[in-house]
Amino acid sequence: MTAKDTTVEVPACIYADAAPPQCSFDSLVIVIVGRAHNKKEFQVHRGLLSHYSIFFEHILRDKSENEIAMPAEDPEVFDTITYWMYTSRLWGPGTIKDGKIPLTVARILQLYFFAGAKGIEALQNATMTLLYQKIVQDWETPIQFASIIYARTVPDSPLRRFLVDFMAEAWSFSTLETYRTTIPKDFLIDLLIALTRLRKAPGIGVVKAKWVQDSNKGFCEKYHSHGEQA
Repeated sequence: MTAKDTTVEVPACIYADAAPPQCSFDSLVIVIVGRAHNKKEFQVHRGLLSHYSIFFEHILRDKSENEIAMPAEDPEVFDTITYWMYTSRLWGPGTIKDGKIPLTVARILQLYFFAGAKGIEALQNATMTLLYQKIVQDWETPIQFASIIYARTVPDSPLRRFLVDFMAEAWSFSTLETYRTTIPKDFLIDLLIALTRLRKAPGIGVVKAKWVQDSNKGFCEKYHSHGEQA
C-alpha cells in the first residue's frame, strides 16, 4: 500500500445502525442553513431527521414545526449530511479520482463536530472511520487540528483518543517546533501519558503497514460511540 493511492479497509462496525422506519418519508421539513449570501434551503423528510438526530427529534416533536433555521451552520456541510442520511454515503458516485478520498481533514472534522452537536451518533462513527482512512491515505500528521479538536471535544472523547494514539505511535515530532505556540497543553499531557503507556520515546516513528494492521483491530470498540449498546 502506498501513501496516497489506497483507501484502507476498516472492519465493519460491530453494531449495525438501525435503518429508518418506513414512515420516515411521509412529510417534508424546510431546513434553512447559513445566513446572508451563504444561505441555502433544504427540504428533508421529517422522519429521517428524527431518526438520525436527537436534536432534530426533540424539535420535531411539535407536529406544527415545519421549518428549522440554523444560521450558524455551513450549507455545504449540511448538504453532505443530508446526502448521507438518504444514502449512507458521504460523497456521490464518480466523485473519487485515483482512489483519493475527496473530503479534506478539515471538512471531515466539520461533519464530526456537527454530528456531535446534533446527536447524530451514526454520522460521528462514519466520520471517525473516514478520518482514519484519510490520514492513512495521505499519511500526513493532523497536528494542526489539535487546537480545534481539543476546543470542541471533551476529555477521553473518541476523536481525542484517536489523535493522541496516532501522534504517539506514528508522529516523527519533526514539526513540533512549528506548532509549539498553538498545541494545547492538555494534548501534550495526553501525548506524554500515551508515550509512557507505550514505553516509547518521542519521534521513533512506525512502520505504516504494521500500524494500519494493528489499528484495524478493535477500531470500532476504541473509537466509535454506541450509546447504551456499548
